[in-house]
Amino acid sequence: MVERKSIILGIFADKQFKKSLLFHYELAGNIAFSEKLKNETSSVLDLILDYNFIGVPIPKSNYRSMLVFHYSIVYEVLESEIFIVLFWDTRRNPKTLKVLLQELS
Repeated sequence: MVERKSIILGIFADKQFKKSLLFHYELAGNIAFSEKLKNETSSVLDLILDYNFIGVPIPKSNYRSMLVFHYSIVYEVLESEIFIVLFWDTRRNPKTLKVLLQELS
C-alpha cells in the first residue's frame, strides 16, 4: 500500500495565502469570500494529495500548478511530501512569476 504524502506549505506560499485572505476580507468588509477561498483551496490540496501529478506542469521546472479561482497553487512533488511553493495571483505580471520560480529552483 502506498503511503499518502503530506502537504508542506512553504514560508513564501503561506505569506501569499494569508495576504490574499486578508485582501479579500478588507475588500468586501466580511469574511465570506475569504472563507470560500480557504475551503476551495483545501479541496484542491486534498485533490493534489490523492493525485499528486494532476496539476499542469510548468515548463523548464519540476513544478506543477492547480487553479483556485484566480489563484494558482504552485507545488513540487517530492519523495515523501508535496511542497507548496507559491500561492500566486494569476492577475499579476507573469514575468514576476518566472523570476520567482527561477529564484526558488
